[in-house]
Amino acid sequence: MNILLVDDEEFVLDYLEDSINWPDYGINRVFRANSADEALDLTEKETISILITDIRMPEKSGLELLAGLHLQKPEIKVILLSGYAEFEYAKSALQQGAADYLLKPVTADEVETCLGKVVLQIHNERQEKMVLSKAKNVLRLGDSRTRQHLLLELVLGKRCSPIEITQQLLMLHLPFLIDDDCILALIRVETDRDDDKPEDLELYRYAVLNMAEEILFEQVGGNPSLWWCVDSHRLLVVVLPSKLLDGIAGVEIRTKKLQEAVKKYLKKSISVVLSCPFPLGQDLNRPYLQALNEFWQFIGTRRDSVLLMNEIADPMQVKPLKRFYESPSIRQLMDTGRWEEVVERLESVLEELDSPPYQTQHHLVEVVYYLYS
Repeated sequence: MNILLVDDEEFVLDYLEDSINWPDYGINRVFRANSADEALDLTEKETISILITDIRMPEKSGLELLAGLHLQKPEIKVILLSGYAEFEYAKSALQQGAADYLLKPVTADEVETCLGKVVLQIHNERQEKMVLSKAKNVLRLGDSRTRQHLLLELVLGKRCSPIEITQQLLMLHLPFLIDDDCILALIRVETDRDDDKPEDLELYRYAVLNMAEEILFEQVGGNPSLWWCVDSHRLLVVVLPSKLLDGIAGVEIRTKKLQEAVKKYLKKSISVVLSCPFPLGQDLNRPYLQALNEFWQFIGTRRDSVLLMNEIADPMQVKPLKRFYESPSIRQLMDTGRWEEVVERLESVLEELDSPPYQTQHHLVEVVYYLYS
C-alpha cells in the first residue's frame, strides 16, 4: 500500500513522514503534496490507498480534496487533520466518506492508532471483495454448466413444457424467448494431429467459443452470451437467436468470419452445419439429429466447410437415425473399452438400417463417414 500526506506546511509533512514506522502498517511508499490540486494529480499517477490531509489549506481545503477524491478515486481512505475550529467540518466530512479525523496538534501514537484502524478496514474490504469475486465466479461457472446441461438434454430429446423452458431461459439469462426463431449450429474443431490429447481439444473448443461469441455478437447490444454444449461426438452444439443475428444470411456471414479468425489466430480449421430457422419452442432433438445427419452425409471427412441445411432439397424428408446417436455414443463406449456394448450398438444400427425408412444411400454414407472419423 502507498500513503499520501497533504499539508501546505513542510514541517507538518516532515513530522508525519519521520515519526511513523510505515512498514509496520504495510505501507511501502510515502508520497507528499502541498496542495489539494497537487494531491489529486498524484492520485492519478500513483496507486494511493490512504491519504492524510489537513482541512485548512490555501486555495482548496481538505474537504474539497475529499469531494474530488470521492468522484475520482472513491476507494482511497481519507484521514482528516483538523483544529478545534474546524471540528464541525470534520464531523461533516465523516458523513461525506472520510475514514477518520484527528485533532491537531497530532501525536505519532494518535496517527498510528488511527492508521491501524484504517489499514484493518482496507484489509477487510479487500477480503470481502475477494469472497464476492469468488462467489460470482462460482455462480457464473454454475450458470454455464447448467446452460450446457439443459441444452444437451433438449437436443437429446428431453421434453419440457413451454412454461418450463421460459423459466429456464430467464433464470440462465439466455437471449431467447420461447417463440423466437433460432438456428442450430454444429461446429467441428479440426486439428492436424491425430494424437491431440482430449484436454488440448477442449482448449481449442473454448478458444473457438470465445472467438465465436465476440464475432457473432459483435454489433449486438448487451453482449449476449452463447448457448452451447458439447455432444457425445465432440461437436459443439450452438443455438443462435435468428432475428438478433439478421437471420440465416447474417449467421452465415459471421460464421465465415469465424472460420477466417480460427485459421489466423489458432492455425486450425472448423466445419459448420447451420440449420434452417425454427421456433425455439419446437422439439430441439429433431433439428439436432437432422443436422448430424447432414454433417456426416455432406461434410464427412472434408475440412473447413460451411453448410446451410436450406441448400439441401427437402432435408426434413430424410428420417434421422436414432440408435446411432443414442447416449453413450459409440465413441464414448470405445474410449472406455466397453467393447461388448460397442458390438451390440453396431448390431442395433445395422438392424435400423435394414428397416424401410433407413434403406437409403444417404443413411449408409452417414454411418460410413461417422465410423471413419
